[in-house]
Amino acid sequence: MNALEEPERTDDAMYRGGVRILQHRRGYRFSFDAVLLAHEVARLRPARGVEFGAGSGVVSLCLATMLPDYRGKAFEIQPSLAQLARENVVRNGMAERLEVVEGDVRRLPQEVDAAEVVFMNPPYFGAREGTPSPNRERALARHQANGSLVELLQAAKRLVAGGAVVFVYPGAREEVAIAALAAAGLRGASVRRVVASEGAAPAFVVLTARAQGAEEMRLLEPVVLHDANGSVTAAHLAIVDGLLPPAEVG
Repeated sequence: MNALEEPERTDDAMYRGGVRILQHRRGYRFSFDAVLLAHEVARLRPARGVEFGAGSGVVSLCLATMLPDYRGKAFEIQPSLAQLARENVVRNGMAERLEVVEGDVRRLPQEVDAAEVVFMNPPYFGAREGTPSPNRERALARHQANGSLVELLQAAKRLVAGGAVVFVYPGAREEVAIAALAAAGLRGASVRRVVASEGAAPAFVVLTARAQGAEEMRLLEPVVLHDANGSVTAAHLAIVDGLLPPAEVG
């Protein structure tokens, strides 16, 4: 390699070095919503789960790090990312607990067992919304070219009976996310808003719903990332450091 060329991949540390993630330098790269999702799923204490749109595998790896008994499958439709996720699973010593499957979750193979939880960071924008990135990995990760949010939630519903479906969405699109849950036939949604500071508009919302149960929606205690002085809160540190959160009650 020429000394002036950038390496194709980066090696990034999560959880103070407890998780190492290879990423494509110019492709899709995870951000805060990945560790946020892992933290919220960990509240449910699942023993088995399924991730949709695994990317580099970071969410499943973070979840398995917090929950030593967790085992799961991670689906990724993009071959380049599926291969990267497999490498990350092996290099983090999780090959016996996590399986990466390349494929379209809308056409799941029959051998996929029912899960206690299905979780995802779905693409945030419709196929015709905004201008997709010229980088294909990034474009497919952020725009719903491989299925709408409703289609992804319908696929998740088929895998959970008494279990839960959990996903993160932008705070400004909370109503879109709630409407998609209803259209997919999921119910009993709980919503946790994530705000930069007290009184700020939500940056993200985490939604948890079930295939069975009550219809009413619950608004959970929000996650506040910075205090009045602008310092990082304990809740924020717990998310980025991979500290096991309290178990979800009810």
